[in-house]
Amino acid sequence: MSFQTPWGALTFLAFPLAALALLSLYWYQGLPISGLFVVSIAAAMSFPLLLQACFAIAVHFFGMHKDRTYQYHFGDFGLRACSDVEEWTQSWKAITRVKRQGGFLLLFFSRGRAHCLPSRQLQQQGALEPILSLARAHGVRGA
Repeated sequence: MSFQTPWGALTFLAFPLAALALLSLYWYQGLPISGLFVVSIAAAMSFPLLLQACFAIAVHFFGMHKDRTYQYHFGDFGLRACSDVEEWTQSWKAITRVKRQGGFLLLFFSRGRAHCLPSRQLQQQGALEPILSLARAHGVRGA
């Protein structure tokens, strides 16, 4: 699910908003609220979280990049990732921000989307500071 657009957020929140509207209608009209109604409202309220959990589990166990090892290379060209079946390059112009969070180095290439690299592993290899220096030299925010 994506919150990058108002339409995406509204779609994600459709079930909880409908549940709240129905609950307020029942409350306003003074209609009796049964146990089944409460269960239905609770299910509608928790539906987005359940859907997110299902998507996360599906990506984790059946994702297209599962069991694929990438080798990352950094230089003045930007970031290059290579695996046994694909290779792609992201220039420094496309990387808008660099951030360290939760043990990862995040290289944002659009709002809410980033390449996530383990910062501890990069630091052990002595590659973290050179990557940050390259990002600073190419004008990336937060480097």
